[in-house]
Amino acid sequence: MPHAHRWSPTLRALIWLMALGPVLITGATVLVLSERAAESIAIELTERYVEEAQDRVRQEIGQYLNSAVVASDLAARRVLQGELSVNDLGSWLDPSFDMIDVMPDVASITFGVPDGRTFWVVRTPQGYEVAFKLDPSSSVIDEYVLEGERGELGQLVRASDYDLLGRPWYQAALQSEEPAWTDPYTWVGGANGAYAIGTAFVRQVIDASGDVVGVLSIDITLGALSDFLSNVTIAETGVLMLADDEGSLLGASHTAILDDAGKRRTVPEALAALDASMPGSASGHARGVLRGAPARYITAPLEAEGPPR
Repeated sequence: MPHAHRWSPTLRALIWLMALGPVLITGATVLVLSERAAESIAIELTERYVEEAQDRVRQEIGQYLNSAVVASDLAARRVLQGELSVNDLGSWLDPSFDMIDVMPDVASITFGVPDGRTFWVVRTPQGYEVAFKLDPSSSVIDEYVLEGERGELGQLVRASDYDLLGRPWYQAALQSEEPAWTDPYTWVGGANGAYAIGTAFVRQVIDASGDVVGVLSIDITLGALSDFLSNVTIAETGVLMLADDEGSLLGASHTAILDDAGKRRTVPEALAALDASMPGSASGHARGVLRGAPARYITAPLEAEGPPR
């Protein structure tokens, strides 16, 4: 039978996955550093701003997640209806390019067949690239640039070994009966080797006979979350960070979330880069230093509104 969500991709469910779910961002928190003013007024204003920031971050994350879910639902439906051929991955170029071109939050669309054949199209800072592994007996995947407004196949940029069945996203899909999010990861995108934080929405595509005809992965990058955090009101006089339950950054208003090696910074590492310090875990309210001046820190969980449905 066709594979379907057991929960609808509503904002409420997506927020829950980002905030408390085990696969994407567990126990996500917003860390706020605000300039200290009069004690009672500062606390009241900061708490109000934090609440506003929480709401806006929830909405932004929901929109990000929803773009990948929508793209995944669309692509899976087109596979099952025969509009995207499992037997001819070379025919995926035009329809997949059309999808990714109109979905700016989607970074890549990848489809793999159990026999090892693979297709993907990816958005890079320089444009688009596409890859084909059409021969199941071959271990090599060929990657090309796309040229022109309609994404026509350009020059071959690399040919490399590729083991579809060993890819983490492929394994993650097979290990989950439901469509699922992968853990955040660092990837290299584009010819300049730029690092980005991404996550993938993966699923098995199952036909009416119950057979897995392929695995679909829709990747999104989380880098624009930092741009969003920079525009939250409280960031005008302080710093706003989004971190997972292990204290690694997913977004920040005033500092890079990755170090030079492409590794995600921890909150203490980010604070050090900002000439800031915070005592202990600073659960709730705490006092510290920001850019050499006294500051008040607030750690606020992005609490779930309810379980996924």
